[in-house]
Amino acid sequence: MPKKRRPAIDMNNLTEREKRAHDRVLQLGGGLAISQHERHEKILDAVRDSFDDAVAECEDPALIREIFSLFGQTASLSNAKTIATHPDCPADVRAEIAARVEENNRRLATARKAREAKRNGASAQ
Repeated sequence: MPKKRRPAIDMNNLTEREKRAHDRVLQLGGGLAISQHERHEKILDAVRDSFDDAVAECEDPALIREIFSLFGQTASLSNAKTIATHPDCPADVRAEIAARVEENNRRLATARKAREAKRNGASAQ
């Protein structure tokens, strides 16, 4: 059996000064997280604000198809359905998304039937 190690910092044995220093470190870390989140939100805003113009400028229909297809594949089902309503979304990508929705509906129906059968089987006993 391996030897039990003491933690690098024993939180139960901190002096008041060490506790204040630890609190400052936690606040600094929280501030960094907030700063990074705000920076990431600005990046997403810039992409969102530029998306329609970029699609309009793109002269490669295959690239536009790949972009919408990638968004449709990686987005949540709800977001994929919204993406399919974009005026520049190619018809075949809309069909891919519709197929994804249908597959999800079939999976849900199968799971629902299995739950009902299990419930009915349990109540019959």
